[in-house]
Amino acid sequence: METFIQADIFFFITSIATVLLTLILVWVLIRIMLILRDIKRIAKTLRRGAEGFESVAKKASIVSAVSTIFGALAKKMHGDDNTSDE
Repeated sequence: METFIQADIFFFITSIATVLLTLILVWVLIRIMLILRDIKRIAKTLRRGAEGFESVAKKASIVSAVSTIFGALAKKMHGDDNTSDE
């Protein structure tokens, strides 16, 4: 009879431990899901920012190219003026 009581106590303690471990595991998985959702939001924000930066960079490169062309033309014009004065 005493072995049955010990077996009941063992199964009772084991059941409680299993339930607690399951609850802890569920809590950890929920936390991981929340962290992954936050990472996804951050990645979306960074992607939108990168797309915006890409369009700004394209515009800047066009402006840079145009200013380089006009700068070269201006130097050529000023260079011709300097040679004619001499």
